[in-house]
Amino acid sequence: MKPSIATAVIFLAAVSAAQLTRFLLRIEVRAGEVLIPPWWSLPAFVFTGGLALWLWVENRRSGR
Repeated sequence: MKPSIATAVIFLAAVSAAQLTRFLLRIEVRAGEVLIPPWWSLPAFVFTGGLALWLWVENRRSGR
């Protein structure tokens, strides 16, 4: 696996794990005056985790 792809997969997986943690612990986040509800982290977890998995699988397929 190329270092750039490995870095992207690790970064996306870490962001995905952080989003899941935020969702499970119900951590509130504010962006200025706007409160971002914890449930928004669930779709973010699925999206970033899906991207990480997709990139990892595509990389393994192209390496054959």
